[in-house]
Amino acid sequence: MHLYQHKLHYRLATAGLSLAVAALAVGGVGLGSLGQSSLIGGLGVIPAPEPWTMPPATGAPTIPPPTTIKSPQKEQPPNEAAPQYHPPPPEPPVKARPPARNPKEAVAAAVAAGHSRGVRVGVAVLDRSTGAFYGGGAYQSQFASASVMKVFIATRLLAEGRATDTAVKNQMWRMIVASDDDAARTLYRLAGTESLIPWVAKRYGISGLAPANVPNYWGLTRITAQATVNYYAAVARDPVVGPWLLNAMANATTIAADGFRQDFGLPSVARGWRVKQGWMCCLEGLTRMHSTGYVNGDRYAVALLTEGSTGVYGNYGAQTLTLMARALLPGGTFPKPAPAPTTRPPTTTAPRPTTTAPPPTTAPPPTTTAPPPTTTPSPATEAPAAQSRERRPARERGDRAGGR
Repeated sequence: MHLYQHKLHYRLATAGLSLAVAALAVGGVGLGSLGQSSLIGGLGVIPAPEPWTMPPATGAPTIPPPTTIKSPQKEQPPNEAAPQYHPPPPEPPVKARPPARNPKEAVAAAVAAGHSRGVRVGVAVLDRSTGAFYGGGAYQSQFASASVMKVFIATRLLAEGRATDTAVKNQMWRMIVASDDDAARTLYRLAGTESLIPWVAKRYGISGLAPANVPNYWGLTRITAQATVNYYAAVARDPVVGPWLLNAMANATTIAADGFRQDFGLPSVARGWRVKQGWMCCLEGLTRMHSTGYVNGDRYAVALLTEGSTGVYGNYGAQTLTLMARALLPGGTFPKPAPAPTTRPPTTTAPRPTTTAPPPTTAPPPTTTAPPPTTTPSPATEAPAAQSRERRPARERGDRAGGR
């Protein structure tokens, strides 16, 4: 009987344990959560397993503090890749027009050439000998400068004596001669970034210039065609800046530092030139291409500015400026102004005199004065003279005879 009771207790305990485990599994509770002990079937105490504890850490992990990544200073992005070069097209025969005969016709022809290519243009010419100015198109409207503003960078560094260092001199030379953008990026900061343009305007008394509307985007400096030629005329008279800058502009290379051909516009037409070219795409969704400098032995300061869609960047824009330069400089020179017409005063017949001629005046009778009586000189007075005149032939004859 006792044996039977023990077996029954064992079976009940086993069944109870199975039910408890199943209930705990359904409820999501692990066996370790039962605490130090659990009653199973009320028949006995079954010790719970020892709770698991995390072993002590050998070294606390170091979590780096959050760091603020400083973004680099915003810089002007590089230009689009230089396109393959194509020579300028010939002037269309349908739109051919006779060469300009005077400055006004030349400027009008250059504007018409640019408009025929679908771009906005500004044309300005300043005669440095007479001070005469000629403008056409949007010559007083602002254009983004592109690389033309590099002359302003060199101007301030030269004027303020900050171009004495050899490295700075070399960068300046490449910036003007080869239009090196990397050099311009460095020297733009040295020249005062956006404070540069107000300085130039104040030094030379020029209006129409404005700093870039985006910091460090030097190519977005605003210029006008008229302001550009006024600047060129003024800086040529500056003994501190003019000699170096004009020399550099006369040595512009055919191929620029970025691989772009910069012999379009003025240098492709003018017989003698000093130039600073500009090309830029595609900031603000536009193309800016310019040809500026001096022609005709530095007599004329010239600015040809253009602006169009991104599709005109490269060869089309370069060809447009060359066509404009051809129209502006027929035969390679800027035409002289026509001589002013000479107006002669009207010729009028002089009226006949109405005054009565005065009566003739009777000449007074001539007064003759008797010559004084001539006195015959004494022989003693005339003798020496007569002897002198008489001896001379004698000596002459003696000379001829004696051979002395």
